[in-house]
Amino acid sequence: MRALVAGKRINEFRFPPEEMEIAAAASDSRHFIMVLAFEFEAAKKHEKKLLWSAKLSVPSIGVSADDAMLALVRAGGPYFGRQTSRAQHIEVPVGHIGRVDAGPTELKELLDEK
Repeated sequence: MRALVAGKRINEFRFPPEEMEIAAAASDSRHFIMVLAFEFEAAKKHEKKLLWSAKLSVPSIGVSADDAMLALVRAGGPYFGRQTSRAQHIEVPVGHIGRVDAGPTELKELLDEK
């Protein structure tokens, strides 16, 4: 789980705050996606030549898989196909952001004590 959250460079983290953040994220229940890109010409020959990969995750508590996937792809888009020096931590809204406007309270019916 730590490798999924921190990426290939899991052993390069030397700063306690980063290590604590990774350990906390790895112990959370999470939605994950992996995006893999293969060379098209090789694929036409039924060969697999991996060009790049990306692993993305978000805590899953209170988040549907559909909302998580959409948020992860949107947030990861600028990083796809690019090398990063270490795992990236990005804060993005997940799910529907809305509000509830409550009007004045209105009594519709009064029931007997029975």
